[in-house]
Amino acid sequence: MGPRDDISEENRRRHETERQLALQHLAPFIEGLPEGELARPYLSYGSQMFTLRRIFSEIQGDTEYGQIFIEMLSAHRLELAKRAEEFEHD
Repeated sequence: MGPRDDISEENRRRHETERQLALQHLAPFIEGLPEGELARPYLSYGSQMFTLRRIFSEIQGDTEYGQIFIEMLSAHRLELAKRAEEFEHD
């Protein structure tokens, strides 16, 4: 196993961790919503419209769109953590 294999394996593990975090955060939120909210368009990306149910499904299936949503959620989570840290220091 060469250095590139290590990087690739590390990226795969990081992605899987981020995917699991996204699912853990979305699941309780989605479970608490009425059926009508789950079927309502929530996000557009490119020419596609996504309901919360479909976003969750795309992340679960680790599809191309799911991977994009994972990146978006990870970036959002980091931004919230940064803001919380700044708030604590003020």
